[in-house]
Amino acid sequence: MVGRWFLATLLSERRDRQKLEPKLNGGKRGWDPNESAVVRIACELATRRYFDGTVDIYKISKFVGELRGKIHSTMPPGQRETEAVIRRALGDADVIVGDHPLGIVNIQGAVVAQVRKKLGLTNGDVSQLIVDAECLAIEQGWTPPLVP
Repeated sequence: MVGRWFLATLLSERRDRQKLEPKLNGGKRGWDPNESAVVRIACELATRRYFDGTVDIYKISKFVGELRGKIHSTMPPGQRETEAVIRRALGDADVIVGDHPLGIVNIQGAVVAQVRKKLGLTNGDVSQLIVDAECLAIEQGWTPPLVP
């Protein structure tokens, strides 16, 4: 379910996204950890692909500045918080990421969208990234609801 919603979000399929959104978290407000795990893992896969698995502070800072510069419909995420999310996705355990699930998931989604643009990922590439994230989430013990 969350994978299909995330795919619709990344591919700008507004109708599908709006149809699936009320079904997230069992129809309740907020994020279910099993669902947010898929978005987090997709962010990890995307950032490792873009940054070649290395924590390059300059490259991360530049990437985040460009990401923030492209967001006009809402307040862009904070520079430091977004850099922290990327560093954590790259395996930097020493970085502290906030504990507001919605904010973190939004940042992770924005990072995946920016990686998609920067690398020119096709719709098929994005779909495969999300399938891989769902599979890894399940392997790690998460139970994201899947679309029947």
